[in-house]
Amino acid sequence: MLKRSRYVQELDLSEGRVLLANLLWRTYLELGIEDAAIWRDAKVSAAGLETLPQPLREQLGENKMLVDPTLDEADFMMRRYERMRFSFDMLGLTIAPTIDCNFACVYCYENKRPGRMSRLVEDQIIEYVRRFLPGRKTLSVTWYGGEPLMGKETIYRLSEAFIGIASELGASYQAFMVTNGYLLRADAVDRLRELGHWRTVQVTLDGDATTHDVKRPSKAGSPTFERVVDNLTYAAGQLPMVLRMNVDTLNPDGCHRLLELLAARGLAGRLRIAFAPIHPFGQGCHDIAEKEQVKVATNEDFAATEIGLVAHAKLLGFSTSERLSGPWLQQCQAVTTHSIVVEPDGSLQRCWLEVGENDKRVGHITRAMDLSDERNLRWLRFDPTRDDPCRSCNVLPVCFGGCPHRHVEHAPSEFTCNQIRYNLREMILFEYLAKHRPTALAEMVVAQAAGSRWGSSAAKAGCGNCTARERRLQA
Repeated sequence: MLKRSRYVQELDLSEGRVLLANLLWRTYLELGIEDAAIWRDAKVSAAGLETLPQPLREQLGENKMLVDPTLDEADFMMRRYERMRFSFDMLGLTIAPTIDCNFACVYCYENKRPGRMSRLVEDQIIEYVRRFLPGRKTLSVTWYGGEPLMGKETIYRLSEAFIGIASELGASYQAFMVTNGYLLRADAVDRLRELGHWRTVQVTLDGDATTHDVKRPSKAGSPTFERVVDNLTYAAGQLPMVLRMNVDTLNPDGCHRLLELLAARGLAGRLRIAFAPIHPFGQGCHDIAEKEQVKVATNEDFAATEIGLVAHAKLLGFSTSERLSGPWLQQCQAVTTHSIVVEPDGSLQRCWLEVGENDKRVGHITRAMDLSDERNLRWLRFDPTRDDPCRSCNVLPVCFGGCPHRHVEHAPSEFTCNQIRYNLREMILFEYLAKHRPTALAEMVVAQAAGSRWGSSAAKAGCGNCTARERRLQA
């Protein structure tokens, strides 16, 4: 006899139908009125799942809503996670050509220092790749900073070298970039497009000009919004652009206005939107509470705001980052043995949030890392399945404990949990309907907009509020 998977979420749809979603196996199953009634009765009857008709039981088993009774799903998940984090298949580098920046973001934690990566360090990185890539399937490089495009020539030179080495060794090459977008001008976009192999290029805007320019001015104190939007407009469609919006309690309206502005520029369908909370973590972030320009939201408040933003974005035709439909283990590179962060002078860090923190360095690009060193072990010991509350949480396959930096560097707090815990049911519906019933998704989004001005307050109470919206769905 099969048992119910511990990671099944059950959502009521209209007319008595039920949507089952398994967060571990990334499967969905929509039950019609009759099967939904049988499923509900089986949950409360003394005989339980034994009362299920054989065809329905087989369907539930095929979609992993029911699993082998001897399977410990949390243990299975951790074993698979361990295989991935210690895999030899990939070599990952996050490279900061500089940790200097041309912005003066009010919430920035970074220890900005002038200086660029030298040709000597570039050569040392190339030698590192030649040494450690053979036998691996993929070389993955993320360009970070500071502002990486302040060292764009380093990006160009190293990218050409990496592409050549990967080709020689029969490995694939993939590239990512995190940039503020101010220097992503046409000439830079054209050169990056020529290099190719880009998976994502992420640019950040914190709402429209009225909110963004307060939080993300230039070092000289001048506005940056218009130029970033102009650069983004040119880059979209030529590079796989992701627009990140950092959200606190002060700028949700500005984020909604930005969505309208980008849609008016014809950018829907040409870039992906991601929303992220501003958290008080990282070097210097303890000062955030004293700054008028930033008011950190709780994870629960952010989750409510995010629902409205995602609904608005989808209504305008934008794609949004999906956290439930992709591979179920997106492990942080900081807790793997095959990835490292390289600073401009060749020093190595585990986590990009610690760039510039000398006491956190784990080595140098010219020397093999000592994995037994405590500065490495504190990351390699990360295991969210070891202790409660993570181990017993049925959202674990989605967040896997949240950001490891919060566990390694900070005591548990309200911010340790991922915000998906508070808007999970709405996100399940968004992603399922987008793939299987787009017309119903459109109706849900319209209802969301009409009911709560994009959900900035009505969804605040959490998952319990979504049932009424779910029941408005029509087949």
